[in-house]
Amino acid sequence: MGKVMRLEDVKRFGWWTLILIIPMTFLMVAQFRASPDALINSTAGGEGEMMTTAMGKVRTAGPFSFVIGVVLYFALATAF
Repeated sequence: MGKVMRLEDVKRFGWWTLILIIPMTFLMVAQFRASPDALINSTAGGEGEMMTTAMGKVRTAGPFSFVIGVVLYFALATAF
């Protein structure tokens, strides 16, 4: 990667990583507020439900298939 990426490429990647956090956060809030059977909380195949936590709230995953994607994305954004 060091041979093909410049510092400007890394900065641009970081910029878009930070910019995409904003709509992802709104999506996660909407998933948390919606009921577990709402369209925004449907699974990839359309059958079943996402993981739920206490009081029937959905463990939000944003655009990812599992919550670890959100955790790693926010860790990457924190690095930038």
